[in-house]
Amino acid sequence: MSSKLPVKPVFIGLMGSGKSAIARRLVARLDDDIRLIDVDKHIVAKMGLSIPEIFEKYGEAEFRKMETEALKEVIHEDAIISTGGGVVLSAENRALLRANPPVIWFKGSPEFLVQFAGGDPNRPLVAEGDALNKLREMAEVRNPLYEECADAIMNRDELGRMATVDAVIEFLKKWPKT
Repeated sequence: MSSKLPVKPVFIGLMGSGKSAIARRLVARLDDDIRLIDVDKHIVAKMGLSIPEIFEKYGEAEFRKMETEALKEVIHEDAIISTGGGVVLSAENRALLRANPPVIWFKGSPEFLVQFAGGDPNRPLVAEGDALNKLREMAEVRNPLYEECADAIMNRDELGRMATVDAVIEFLKKWPKT
């Protein structure tokens, strides 16, 4: 497909919603030189540690500080940005997201997301125990925060990955809202 995005989106959503996977498919589908920045991978590269290692060594609170610094570093880049699922927990991050639209929320029910995130050792918040209940708890806290930041919502329970890529492209072609 020969296409140029008029603006580069920022993807938000719970773990397992497809932010990174859809971003990679979107980049592959378009033939211009679109860069993809995955905030979690940015942190991993900077720290030289995996996300589980960062959580184990520094704890979640320190990881969230790293996440804010990483978001500040990349938010103005001319790139598609895929964030970590907890990025919206910080008021500072939500302000950064709202100031740098368009932000697209990949919304999925915990029942849908658990098949992609549950038990994944690279996702320390759901690596062990009852992943479905943990995702339900996260959704209860985070969904209102995602909604606060979102310029568009893509329902992942209803849209497969390629249909989501199509929906993102269609949304971006009409951006900004008129």
